[in-house]
Amino acid sequence: MKLPGRHTRTGIALYAVPLYTGPLLAGVATQPPAVIPVLAALLLLMMVVTRRVALDSAAGALRFGALAAAQLAVVTLLFAAGRGGAWLLGGLAVPLWLPLAMTGTAAAFAAWRYRDAREVESALEEALTALRDAPTPQDPSESVLDDAELSTVKTAFDRLRALPARPDPVRIDPIVEELETALDDGAIHSLIGEAGQGDARFDLALLRYLARPSLRARLAAGGEAEVAVFLTLPSMDATVRAEAVRLAETLLEEGRAEALPETEWFETQGRADPGLVPLARRVAAARRRAAD
Repeated sequence: MKLPGRHTRTGIALYAVPLYTGPLLAGVATQPPAVIPVLAALLLLMMVVTRRVALDSAAGALRFGALAAAQLAVVTLLFAAGRGGAWLLGGLAVPLWLPLAMTGTAAAFAAWRYRDAREVESALEEALTALRDAPTPQDPSESVLDDAELSTVKTAFDRLRALPARPDPVRIDPIVEELETALDDGAIHSLIGEAGQGDARFDLALLRYLARPSLRARLAAGGEAEVAVFLTLPSMDATVRAEAVRLAETLLEEGRAEALPETEWFETQGRADPGLVPLARRVAAARRRAAD
């Protein structure tokens, strides 16, 4: 059975619902408070595995302590909420092992499924670090755009923010076209500066900007296309992910595999979302051909 992508809402709910239902159910069943630290330990174990917490340094130990305190607080609150529900509506006759099994199984599943999450996060951090000195409209003193051009970018971004939260290419394309007409490829760093931060409208605007043939060749050669794929392919928005896949496929068809992230990164994305496995294989094959 094909699992939903791990960064989709369904994929997250697959482990999160049973994970946090365990403490709530324990409270509803009026089980002894001694289950709280056990449930918290299960959550903490999952966090340690997925976030690769290093305990060989003071910073790592502090982070571990903060995670432990946070998980204990979450479990305690859920347990208390369950107890409150039991007091109002009556408790449930649930065996002691059931909440532990729910949370333990979900924690083990999440630890396995998100075991390489830190590698993905590191890849994204590297991409963002590479652009940390890129000019953005929020840093006009260093921008290569003049005041009129910065005003054009600001107006376009205000229009993007005024759109519905769910990205719609039909509404975004006219804004992107105006940016291209006014600035040619000059808006790319401004768009990158807004992308990858949870606003799917800007993610899609960046991708639609790169979809324009007149810009794509130059921006692919400059590395901006690679960063755009880094920032948008892991998006939780299906429209953004599909557009990121289209950009990657277009670059492959144009023989620009070198303008895409490394093969290993795509393979990691394929493990996170099986729907991306064919793309990862195409990237790997293209890079092998280029190396021959």
